[in-house]
Amino acid sequence: MPPQLQPKFISTYEKLLQSPAIIPPAEKRFWDDVFCLAPDVFWLHNKLSALGREGLLGTHQHVVTAIFAAAKVEFGTVQEKPQKETPLSGASSGSTQVPPAGSSFVEVEAITTLRRINAGRTLHIVSQTILSVPGITGWEIMDVLAGGVGVSDTVFTELIDSLANTMGNESESSEMRHCTLQLALVLACGLGQLSPGAYFLNQDIFPAILSLIRSPATSRYSFEAFLLLSVLANYHRADAGSLNPYLKHIRETRDESLMHGLLWVTRFACARSVKEYRDLHDDTPPSFTSTVSSIFSAFRPTPTPPPMKAIFSKQPIEASVILLSFFLLLSQNQAFRAMFAETIHPDPIESQSSRPSSPKLQATRSSSGTPRNAGTSLGSPRARPSSLIMAGRSSSIASVMQKAQTQVQFHQNICCAPELVSLASYVLAHAGTATAGAAEVDTKARGGVGRAEAYACLVLDILGQCVADGDIMRAMCSPPVKGGVVVWLCRQRVPLLPLRTEPAPLICSVLDVCTLYLRHNLSKKLDCRAYLLRGFALQGALGGGSTAVETVVAEAVTVLDLAVACADGFLPSPESVHQLVAAQYEMVRASPTLRAINKQQQKGKHSQGLQSLLVTIEFYEDQLEGTKSADDVMRVLAREIERDGVHGVSAREREEPGIISGTGDIAFVRWACADGLALMSTPSEFQTPVAPIERLPGFEMSFWIATMNSKSLFALPFIFQVARGAVVLSAPAQTFDGVGGSGAWWPHDLYQFPESVRQNVSNLLFSEQGLGLSSYRYNLGGGGLGVSNPTRAPETFYVSQGVYNWSADAQGIYFLKAAADRGVPQLTAFVNSGPYDFTTNGYSCGGVFKNGTEAAYGQYIADTLGHIINDLKIPISYISPFNEPDSTFGPVPCGQEGMQTTPYQRAAVIEGVYDKLAAKGLKVGIMADESSNLGQAQSEYATWLPKVLDKVAVLCHHTYDFPTDANYLSYVNYAKSIAPTKQTWMSEVCCSVGAADASDRKWSGGYDPTIRGGLHFASMMMQSFIVVQEPHYDFWTLLSSIFYFLPQDGLIYYDPAFATNGNYQLYITKHYWTMKHFGNFVKPGTVRHAVDGSSTRILAVESATTFALLAINAYTTQTTIPVSFQNTSLVLQPTHVYRTSTSEDFASVSLPTFSNGSWSLVLAPTSLTTWVFSKSS
Repeated sequence: MPPQLQPKFISTYEKLLQSPAIIPPAEKRFWDDVFCLAPDVFWLHNKLSALGREGLLGTHQHVVTAIFAAAKVEFGTVQEKPQKETPLSGASSGSTQVPPAGSSFVEVEAITTLRRINAGRTLHIVSQTILSVPGITGWEIMDVLAGGVGVSDTVFTELIDSLANTMGNESESSEMRHCTLQLALVLACGLGQLSPGAYFLNQDIFPAILSLIRSPATSRYSFEAFLLLSVLANYHRADAGSLNPYLKHIRETRDESLMHGLLWVTRFACARSVKEYRDLHDDTPPSFTSTVSSIFSAFRPTPTPPPMKAIFSKQPIEASVILLSFFLLLSQNQAFRAMFAETIHPDPIESQSSRPSSPKLQATRSSSGTPRNAGTSLGSPRARPSSLIMAGRSSSIASVMQKAQTQVQFHQNICCAPELVSLASYVLAHAGTATAGAAEVDTKARGGVGRAEAYACLVLDILGQCVADGDIMRAMCSPPVKGGVVVWLCRQRVPLLPLRTEPAPLICSVLDVCTLYLRHNLSKKLDCRAYLLRGFALQGALGGGSTAVETVVAEAVTVLDLAVACADGFLPSPESVHQLVAAQYEMVRASPTLRAINKQQQKGKHSQGLQSLLVTIEFYEDQLEGTKSADDVMRVLAREIERDGVHGVSAREREEPGIISGTGDIAFVRWACADGLALMSTPSEFQTPVAPIERLPGFEMSFWIATMNSKSLFALPFIFQVARGAVVLSAPAQTFDGVGGSGAWWPHDLYQFPESVRQNVSNLLFSEQGLGLSSYRYNLGGGGLGVSNPTRAPETFYVSQGVYNWSADAQGIYFLKAAADRGVPQLTAFVNSGPYDFTTNGYSCGGVFKNGTEAAYGQYIADTLGHIINDLKIPISYISPFNEPDSTFGPVPCGQEGMQTTPYQRAAVIEGVYDKLAAKGLKVGIMADESSNLGQAQSEYATWLPKVLDKVAVLCHHTYDFPTDANYLSYVNYAKSIAPTKQTWMSEVCCSVGAADASDRKWSGGYDPTIRGGLHFASMMMQSFIVVQEPHYDFWTLLSSIFYFLPQDGLIYYDPAFATNGNYQLYITKHYWTMKHFGNFVKPGTVRHAVDGSSTRILAVESATTFALLAINAYTTQTTIPVSFQNTSLVLQPTHVYRTSTSEDFASVSLPTFSNGSWSLVLAPTSLTTWVFSKSS
């Protein structure tokens, strides 16, 4: 069995990382070549990880250091544009490259960018592997990555400087900036609190992070940017927070775009996390149907459900780490708190410093208290805590249920509070159920908390901040906004909270969340290291051992004291007050414990509250002596409270609860770094969506990454895109020149078909009811001498110099005239081979263009085109004098015509043709050179193109190398640099069979008439039109007689044995129908507009009267994309929607709906859809 060939990247790194270790090359040229190779990140990560700690920090450390150093240098390379005058002195000796002589700046810039991206990805993998080594220390990191502690200052300073410059440079490509952001995030999360992290404090990269969030091209990566900012802001925050520049920026920023972005990201990350919980265990209340079904299923044995610890052991998903960023801004920035409050309720209730008490209580209250309860009565105004316990009491509790009729402002569209509270309910309900992994066991062994508990503490800190802020609290206590999002609370653990039957203020859900936490965690034996409890005030501190118990006790005392003191402020009736105080019967029974606690808390912060509480408890302890039942207790309490109010309340003077300063986020940062690294790790296989997300206000969308692996950061940018929707930009991107295909070689056969079939073929290709092609390429034959296949041997008009047989090639002329008659605006004649007089071997293949015949060849071309244009009245727009001139297609006998024309001959041939056309007065443009692939064209243009730049109308190329986006862009940028006034056209491709998204495009045999084959080529058209912005696209043969065994090269197929079996049937593929979408709407003169904010490539085409949007869904689940238009003066009306899918062929489907400024475009599974809008201003 022959050995398998390895990709060059793998073979190179196999040598670098071989055992025993070698000394890696130091030559820059070697590393330049290495970084031209796209890294196989999966393979490299596994290869490095296999070395283990001993290899990475020992035997192969020098190799890893060399790779890191070379990648750092390449990554930091900045390409400066050349000046008209180059200074002789003062040039920087840093990482700036100067284009070598003979090279264009654009070409060098494209190569440099490619190397920098590959170097950045290499740094990413190397850094992540090293930083993931268990127990690695700061000096070990500096030793292996920098090459030693002595040089670490220089290495890390330069690296972080490069990170800041690249992320903040809006002229860099979004791919380059995103790659840099991911590298910075890996470094920040991997370094954590280790000493090398201080380098991020020395160089403030906040402006660069802000630029990523604000820039339209990179706002989709805001999740990573916010995570990076929060990790950096927490670096040694406990002991050096005043020195942290990121924390200072967070406190002082007033940038609304940053705050809007965080609210957006938080909203959808929380929704994604909640969906993951519910996918694991559906907690939707049973419907009538499901209830009836359960009655019958109850008689059947059911499997035992898995335990909660097994189900939710990995929850919450890593995307929930955005809560750290949210908490930082919420706790540090007043402007953000105000904005967050406004998103909760646009017109909150007013705060009241005093409230009238219940009329019932006042009516029965004595004006003067007893000697033991002197002072104001229960309902009198008195000092109360600044945060609202239950705001709006004076307006009656019933007002809470009224729907607010207020104008919804812009901030309502970014409201994340319902999703946040919903996620809080799931996190807190399961805080004690998650199974500890190895990392958590290690953390707990060192006195820390596990991941689930850390998330629970962080959530409680967030809710605590909300409760402590007056504006947020008023918003949460306000009546629910009409049409607002319903907060769904966790119902996965029994006993369940009762379902609400009517809308309620958000504060009710917050209280329910606290109830969930206490219900499912206080009911068990207290384990301070497993989960640290917070009281109803949602305050507390992280810690271990007795500290946590003291905190819980102090908070419990505060809650009880506040409840008794403020009972009339939030309870609706005297009876409710009686019931609350009756609960003190349990405290009366526990009074010995409280007295013991009081002795230990004499100097504690909450000692006054405990002493005040004991005063009240001791009073009722005496009053309740001798009672024998609960009814007796209630009668005694009712009598005492009705007469004198709650004992001891009016005499209390307590300190106001201060602003909550939770420290859960400081302890949480370790888990934030771990989750950040997990998100940045090489993602496992992504799955296509299965279930839609709940509708959020203002959006109609599918949550199309719903079933991905939980490590979903790589798709979070797409969540952000879908959330915002796509926007059709106002500025034009390019003007189209047409869509078409060629007339080789099928006219030879089809001319023998009945006239009705020939007319049908003509209509299928050239009429608007058919493909509506705007370009047709006529094959100007060379006579077919030496070609073994008669179908591929087109006749020639040429007999000898000046002698022609104008009756030849009736087959080709028939369909050329059919195209002209049906109004195809662009007709091109292309030559595979000249006649026998113009080739070195006298054949139509296997030879080279004969030097010295350039003028004669030009005359032949001019005479032929003159006949077609003037005599046959068929307008020819362009001539291609050689097609794929890089090959002879020999030896004879050949499979097709071919005439090699070397790069050194092409200029002379073009000049010969140009001169003769001009002499004959023919206005026909010359297109060249139709090289087989982009690499070939790019390497040969400099040889011939500058000599005839003024004689070439269009640069045409084929894409049989099936280029990546980067390679395609590299070619187009190079072509613009060498011929800035010329367009590049894609004039031929075929013969690729693969995935619908064309991600595996390549030269391949096979026959695929299905929707997959049609979308495969449609995706390649999208690449040409959108990625590299070319204006023209031609497929190869429009019809083919090849079935099943050879490369797919037709849109319509016919039986090759038609002459013997009489089968004249046409077999139309899905490729034909997908091509019709482009043929019908991408016309010469129409204008493409870029579409921002969508991972789906949407082709937006504007004509004089319409806007057409073409989009491909290459996957097997339906999705919906909201699309708006930047030009708000446009008045659009949907008129038609056409779809090609597995079961539809350019079928008319339902029109899109419009809401909240966006059109909802529904993309059916594996389909191409076109939405057509009429337009007016």
